[in-house]
Amino acid sequence: MKENLRPFSLLIVSGLIDAGFILLWVITQLLVLGLVVQTPLVSWLSIWMVLVFQFVFAISTLVPVALYLIRDLTIGIRKWAEIREGIERS
Repeated sequence: MKENLRPFSLLIVSGLIDAGFILLWVITQLLVLGLVVQTPLVSWLSIWMVLVFQFVFAISTLVPVALYLIRDLTIGIRKWAEIREGIERS
């Protein structure tokens, strides 16, 4: 039974780490928005630089997290199918 739970516990921990990265991304975006964009002396060039930063930061942070989530989901589905197949055999 423990052998069957280990992969799922690893997937849960991996999902929590991915959620932490997404939370870090949201907090960083809110801080940038609140500290840089909302200041009254911001020029249009600064606003464009912040928008470019947000876009690049979003791509560089969310794409790897999305890839890990997809990988984790496919591993979880395969493990679930293996366990189900083993139950049906016995």
